[in-house]
Formats: sequence, structure tokens, C-alpha cells
Amino acid sequence: MCNRLGCVIMYTSDNCALCDAALEVLHEIVTEFGLPLNIVTEVDIETADDCDLSGIVALPTMRICGEVIPGLPDIDDVRGALMNAILKGCLFR
Repeated sequence: MCNRLGCVIMYTSDNCALCDAALEVLHEIVTEFGLPLNIVTEVDIETADDCDLSGIVALPTMRICGEVIPGLPDIDDVRGALMNAILKGCLFR
């Protein structure tokens, strides 16, 4: 799985203490917008061979339609990024 496969990407690792919490926030907002959870692509940085990991400086990190949100995200930041992605048409190509 690589970031070229979607517009909502969650970068994780097995050793990431906050990744599950960040994924929960992302899933909550995706569901809030009435979108299917399968729009989220999870990328384990330890096993992703051919992925562009530029801009990924911490885990967890989300990339939503080009916007990078590192660390445990603020729910409003995720909501805003997802709203921008919807308005740009990123999720429906």
C-alpha cells in the first residue's frame, strides 16, 4: 500500500504508541462526514518499499489530500483537512 493509492493516508508502525488513537480520530471524522472507512489507506512505514515518505517526520502522520498532519491530531485539524479534500473533489476521483 502506498500514498499513490488514495487521498487519505495514515502512516503507522508497529512500534507507534499513538497510532491507534490517531487512527480512531481519523475514523471518527470520516464516519462523521458519512464517508466509508475504506477511503483511509494505512501505510506501515517499516514495510512500505516503494512509497514516497517525504514529509513524514513523526508517527503517527496523516496525509489528507496533500495536507500533512503529524502526531496525535487535533480533531478540528482533521475535520478541516477532510472538508478541504471534499471541496477539492479529492475523494471522488
